[in-house]
Amino acid sequence: MRMFLRNHIYSGTPLVCAVAVGLALLMAWPVSALSQGPVIDVWYGQHQEFGHNGSPQRWINVLGNVSDPDGIKSLEYSLNGGATVSLTVGPDGRRLRSAGDFNIELAAADLVDGGNQIIITATDNAVPANTSVDTVTVDYTSGTVWSLPDTVEWGAASVIEDVAQVVDGLWAIQPDSTIRTSIPGYDRLVAIGDTLWTDYEVTVPITFHTVPSGFGTGILFRWKGHTDNPVSGTQPKSGWLPLGCICWARAGRLELYGNNGDIIGSVSRTLTTGTTYIFKARVETIPGLGGLYRMKVWEEVQTEPAAWDVSGQETLADPQGGSMMLISHHADVSFGRVVITPLPLTLGDVQVTLGPADTTATVSWSTNQPATSSVAYGLTSSYEIGTISDPALVTDHSITIPDLLPDTLYHYLASSIDGLGNPADSGDRTFSTTGSNLVSDDFSSPALDTTVWTFVDPLGDGSYTFSGTNTSDAWVNISVPAGVEHQIWNNGIRVPHLLQAANDVDFEVEVKLESPMNQQYQQQGILVRQDDGNYMRFEFFSTTSGTNLFAASFTNYVPTTRLNTTIDDVNVAPLYMRVQRAGDQWTQTYSYDGVTWLAGVVFAHNISVTGV
Repeated sequence: MRMFLRNHIYSGTPLVCAVAVGLALLMAWPVSALSQGPVIDVWYGQHQEFGHNGSPQRWINVLGNVSDPDGIKSLEYSLNGGATVSLTVGPDGRRLRSAGDFNIELAAADLVDGGNQIIITATDNAVPANTSVDTVTVDYTSGTVWSLPDTVEWGAASVIEDVAQVVDGLWAIQPDSTIRTSIPGYDRLVAIGDTLWTDYEVTVPITFHTVPSGFGTGILFRWKGHTDNPVSGTQPKSGWLPLGCICWARAGRLELYGNNGDIIGSVSRTLTTGTTYIFKARVETIPGLGGLYRMKVWEEVQTEPAAWDVSGQETLADPQGGSMMLISHHADVSFGRVVITPLPLTLGDVQVTLGPADTTATVSWSTNQPATSSVAYGLTSSYEIGTISDPALVTDHSITIPDLLPDTLYHYLASSIDGLGNPADSGDRTFSTTGSNLVSDDFSSPALDTTVWTFVDPLGDGSYTFSGTNTSDAWVNISVPAGVEHQIWNNGIRVPHLLQAANDVDFEVEVKLESPMNQQYQQQGILVRQDDGNYMRFEFFSTTSGTNLFAASFTNYVPTTRLNTTIDDVNVAPLYMRVQRAGDQWTQTYSYDGVTWLAGVVFAHNISVTGV
């Protein structure tokens, strides 16, 4: 015959079998045959569910205990028919509290959606050895985000995993609708929430039944799962860093245990057994700083105090998101109804950075929770130009506004919406693009305005004079001697010129040229300069038979001719030229009267303007 106990299979040989017909079946074994396989006790059942509420950590934990009078020789498991993996059997002084405890720690990424089969095999030290096999089915759901706000009602749950995920220890739902540590020990843990959570507040009543001297009980924030830091090489993993902060009660104090073991807050306080206390703690991201943690504790029969008992600031290098865990370190405690509330979405650190030539503006800001990015903008607070958006949920936001006009005031509104649909915005703000600092001059003053102009004479043989001083028909004359070539070509700028320093923004400059030209390669026009090897020339030049319109750009002294076309005979005066910059686009036009403008050339060229 075979006898079944749960899923554990044992076998033996009957020695005597007597039957009382219709009444009973009697069986007996010799003492030597009583040795049976190990008893595998899976604490939370042969059918468990994870991920249906969300993912509070990177692991799922299947917990239990194995026992045998002859001792355990080996314990191992396989997942979905894969290779067998050895398990540590407790105690290990850390996560495995009692003799025979085990913790199958599976990476959530290794599970398939739907049913996953875990086969547990235990072998004892008997001779010959006895083996027991148990099967656990894990139903896993990926991609679900644990919603906020959330209230965990233990009494309404059929099993703990309906509303939370046990990470360590044997817990039980109590008749008073609390959960209690059935066996106190090192870091008994129950996780709630999602690794994507950032800023939230937790309220939970805690009743202390026993509090040994080294105890610690409270709420752990911004958790993602056990690691190999600072303890490595164990199964299950025993490292607890990084973490956000543990807000808990310890012997004689309330304490904030921050990342890397930094105690970021502490205050003297002694809690008594048999008393129920309300623990309220929160984490709030302070833009540019990191998580601010606060905690208050009061007796259940009292009114909530207005002030926080203890607070502490973490840095941006510490975890900026994660789930929460109920934690009891060595103490026997009960946790009641857990209320988790998201903190309002906040938006701060709003900045505007103007791009080259002020043709773009990048609006950046931060939020205390992952959220979308959007900027509405226009010339008024109606934001009539439009809206630019990015749906990605992030905490550091950046939107670039293109095609801006120079010397213009813009209104904008930065806004974000978190994953729960909660909005926040910057309110109406403004920024201005910079206009060109180029200054008009009719040269009617008797002297050159040296606050505006610099006379540059590369060959040292040029000169300038003024005509029509203090009249409406004044001009400046720039002259060069005959017999020496004065040119702007691949050997640099070798012509005398009047130069204004210019900021690198869009501009339009117009010049009236009074002098008729009739000799070979006489030149007059506009120079746009970055440095000695990068410049542009826009000009009229003459040959013996005509007047040409010309444009060229130079990159590291290498010229590119943009236009060279005859527009008229010689001895034409006056001539007007206009050069307009819009980002990297350059437009040259000309006129005979300053009213009607004729097309010259349009081309693209990247240059950082320093002078005109």
